[in-house]
Amino acid sequence: MSDIPMASPSDSTGRGTVALVTGAGSGMGHCCVDRLRGMADHLVTVDVRPLELEGTVGVVCDVSDPADVARLAERVSELGSFRALAHAAGISPT
Repeated sequence: MSDIPMASPSDSTGRGTVALVTGAGSGMGHCCVDRLRGMADHLVTVDVRPLELEGTVGVVCDVSDPADVARLAERVSELGSFRALAHAAGISPT
């Protein structure tokens, strides 16, 4: 993991940096959570089910729902600026 830089100082607003993983509850998303730990001041884990992963900010969000995504964007903006994103949520048409 030496090729991934560790957390940078807070952004110019003093709020910090954010790494975000969608689909964090299982599969590739869950693997990305471990990979991105320490990359930013805040690690936001996103899934359609509530998650309680140590050292993360869990957000329930259906990424196929624009209103949910808008709420997610608002929450992330409160935490700081983006440093990394792993979009691993699976979306199935219904």
